[in-house]
Amino acid sequence: MSPAPTAQHGTPAYWSRRYAEGGDYAPLTDEERELFASLPRPEGAQALDLCCGTGGVARHLASLGYQVLGVDFSEAGLARAREQTAPGATVDYRCVDFNQEPGLVTPHSQHLVVCRLGAAFLDGPLLVDRVVHWLAPHGVFAVVLPDPRHLDPRRRSIYLDESQISDLTRGFGHVERHYTEHLLVLLLSDWAPSHRFAEKRLPAPNACLGVGIVVQDPATGRVLLGRSARFDDMLEAPGGKPETSGTLVEDLRHTAARELREETGLVADPADVQLRSVLIDRRGVPRVTVAAYLTRFEGTPRAMEPELIEGWDWYALDAPLPGALFTPSLDCLGAVFPDRFHGRPTRHYPLDRALYEQPAARTAFVPPATVTVQPTTAPAPVQPRVPAQAAPGHALPHHARAARTLRLAVAQSTVPEDPSDPELLRAAGEQLRRQMREAAAAGARLVQFPEGALVYPDPRGMPTDPSSRTGHVDWAATRWDVLREEEEAIRTLAGELGLWTAFGTIRRVESSPRPRNSLLVVSDQGEVAACYDKRILSHTERSRLYSPGTDPVVFEIDGWRFGIALCIEVNFHELFAQYEAMDVDCVLLSVMADDALRAGLAKSYGTLFNFWLGYSVPAQYGATAPAGIIGPGGPWLTRCPAENRPAVTVTDLDLDTTNPIITTALTLARPWRRHTRAQDLDTGLLG
Repeated sequence: MSPAPTAQHGTPAYWSRRYAEGGDYAPLTDEERELFASLPRPEGAQALDLCCGTGGVARHLASLGYQVLGVDFSEAGLARAREQTAPGATVDYRCVDFNQEPGLVTPHSQHLVVCRLGAAFLDGPLLVDRVVHWLAPHGVFAVVLPDPRHLDPRRRSIYLDESQISDLTRGFGHVERHYTEHLLVLLLSDWAPSHRFAEKRLPAPNACLGVGIVVQDPATGRVLLGRSARFDDMLEAPGGKPETSGTLVEDLRHTAARELREETGLVADPADVQLRSVLIDRRGVPRVTVAAYLTRFEGTPRAMEPELIEGWDWYALDAPLPGALFTPSLDCLGAVFPDRFHGRPTRHYPLDRALYEQPAARTAFVPPATVTVQPTTAPAPVQPRVPAQAAPGHALPHHARAARTLRLAVAQSTVPEDPSDPELLRAAGEQLRRQMREAAAAGARLVQFPEGALVYPDPRGMPTDPSSRTGHVDWAATRWDVLREEEEAIRTLAGELGLWTAFGTIRRVESSPRPRNSLLVVSDQGEVAACYDKRILSHTERSRLYSPGTDPVVFEIDGWRFGIALCIEVNFHELFAQYEAMDVDCVLLSVMADDALRAGLAKSYGTLFNFWLGYSVPAQYGATAPAGIIGPGGPWLTRCPAENRPAVTVTDLDLDTTNPIITTALTLARPWRRHTRAQDLDTGLLG
């Protein structure tokens, strides 16, 4: 999380010299004094001041009634602190190196831990891990940082950027931000993991390297977990240790495929295994776990080793789990789904996407004396969702629905292109909320906005990252804080209106230094129900702006199934064929382009695949090809005015429509084409 301490700023010698020459941290501000004074403190409250320097914070906390321990690795700084501390003050100073001293205080004894202007020089995961261990129940971790909104590139080593701040605060149930003129004060409390976790017995020293496998069903989004036969109330992901042959160690993708087959009976090609992150923690010995991710496999999971795992089940990402997760399993899930899973602080080393997408050799590794048992029959492939089949002339049997109609609204809104301008971002968010109210007033169940509705950065107006050799843009000036505020406001309003809302934005991910171009789907309860990351990027997007997504996304509203695609992806019919195979009723296609041809291609997919499409464009391009809704068979059902201004259009997706084009598409064309494709499995005529 935190950058490695620089040779200049991260040593006792540097600070001792600076303190001896009269240097010091910036003095404590009035706003900081007021914040510390406002915190609840029981009688006899204890406080720990990390990187205390000359003791300014420690003395102030003592004046408030805390019993304070100030620690620093510079004896020169502590000498000045002692000189400036009045006799009888409830402050003790200790010269220690934080990184080398885990036992500074009694566990769960500190009501307040302060780290003022020192977090950038400390090991981030270690800092959080120790502070969480030291805090009393409802204790507060106060972190004072230089304001990242005014980051000075010449002094980068003293700052944490928004991504690092997000890592620092993840896991705390209560996070407050307070800004002074040049500082950011974070007040963090109520740390808790996303899920319960537990340990097994101490592993043998030769068992410290392993692979944890996150297996996700691409149809349902659920992940595979096993019920431990040896440890009560424990769930774990598949995984195990690599085999060795002489001095060679098995390719870890082969390890993942082999362990998956041995434990669950599922068969996977090692080339389809993605190695996402290296995780390091300590349980007696250093434990290194490589998080693997897999969505392509064959077979049905079953307990191949019942003495270890009673059975395997699929679990929804957002549902409560019936047991505690084995700690490395939780860490692996957190590496793949950082917004859904987190446990105790663990050092993550995300692997570069280009590395884990390198094809693995497809020849299985079989070490000496290893016996491979072949199944007598090939396991049946796992289907994302078997599409309903119907003979020509008969309607497809639709899945259960709360209603036969669903009212969809599609908006064209003004998309800003400068992510560093907070006023533009706030104006975009306010416009989206006005149009949400307009859609709700029209009775819409779902409203769709363009790609990049909150912001679609124009790389021509952004600086180049000086550390990049390939021209990546520098995201340092991006107002991530404003984007998160606007997203939260949209979520809140969606919940108030009872309106599902899909809108484009950019978001940071732990696995890549570059963000993703995403479409967020917020439910009528105000919760994020789905997030689609653009999978196919333009040359400029891939080379300068974003990291690509990997998976299709399908979400349901009242039984209606929706898929998502963004902009340039309209040129790849395979994505839309994939959604047809996943039995979607409608694809939301949001674009950021002044291009009538894309609207024509969208219309063609209504004809080819016989589902509805929502087509949302920016208001500034509305005159070329306005936003609208396409029906099965390809007719435009409704469109915004062909003008460069914000607008909303609404229509019903209706299974009982009398429109002859739609009824023919649903009752004849779509089932006939599925029937024909099913026959082609034997003939191979369609490739």
